[in-house]
Amino acid sequence: MKSKILVTGFEPFESYKINSSWEAAKEASKLRNAINAVLLPVDYEEAHNQLESSLNKLKPDILLLCGLAPISALKLELLARKPNELSSVKGYPRRHGKWPWNQTICRLRNKNITVSLSSDAGQYVCESTYWSALNYRNKNKFPRYVAFLHVPPLSDIWTAKILAKEILEILDAVTEGLVGENTHNESAN
Repeated sequence: MKSKILVTGFEPFESYKINSSWEAAKEASKLRNAINAVLLPVDYEEAHNQLESSLNKLKPDILLLCGLAPISALKLELLARKPNELSSVKGYPRRHGKWPWNQTICRLRNKNITVSLSSDAGQYVCESTYWSALNYRNKNKFPRYVAFLHVPPLSDIWTAKILAKEILEILDAVTEGLVGENTHNESAN
C-alpha cells in the first residue's frame, strides 16, 4: 500500500524574497508525484486554517512541514509549543513530533547529510503550524507521522533541488519503515 504524503512550505516573508522551504517542497513533489505540496501563509491563524483544510482534504499518512531558518544545515524539530496567537484552539501547551527520529538520523548520516535534532522550533509561524499539525493528529488520529524540518536559505550549496532530495531521504526513512511494518503484519496473518 502506497502512503499518502503531504509536504508543506511557506510563502516569502521579511527579507526572504524566496522561501527555500516552499521551493524545496514544490521540487520534491515534482521529483516524486506521490507527494502533495501545499504553500502555507506566514500568518498564525491563516496557516492553522489552511493546514487543517489541506489535512481534511488530502488525509495524508505522512506530513512533513518545512520552514526556512537562518541555519547552515537541516534541522528536525522534536516538539512544538502552542502559541498565544492560537489561544482559542483547544490543546496541550506542548506537542511532540511523531517520526522515526533515530532511523531518519542514521539514514541521513549514512549518506553524509548533516542534520541535527532540535527542541526549539523558534516560537514563530513555523512552530505554531507544527503545533497545529500535532494537535490535529491528536484529535483526528492521522497523519500517522508528523515532523517539522527547518531548511537553510537557498544558496549555491543549498539549491531547491538539493533540499528536495534531502526531503525525499527523510520521507524514505519513514516509508521504508512502513513497508517493513506492512510486510511483517501481512506475514503474521
